Amino acid sequence: MVFPAHGAGGSLCGKAMDAMRFSTIGYEISYNPALLITDREEFIRSLTVDMPPAPDHFSRCSDINRRGGPALVRSLAPPCGR
Repeated sequence: MVFPAHGAGGSLCGKAMDAMRFSTIGYEISYNPALLITDREEFIRSLTVDMPPAPDHFSRCSDINRRGGPALVRSLAPPCGR
């Protein structure tokens, strides 16, 4: 099973993603246009050409992902003060 992290239409993480909530490797190999491309350079080009500019928060998120967040989840207060 494959569970995409973002929905269709609007994510820079997956150009031209389908609107399915989950999929399978077999389905994607058979029907995902990007996975049908056999030439490496064409595959890269198909996923990187005509991309919209990255939103401002992308660089902040990348920095946080590199160094880690300000606290471990287990050290945070429970939501709603519980």
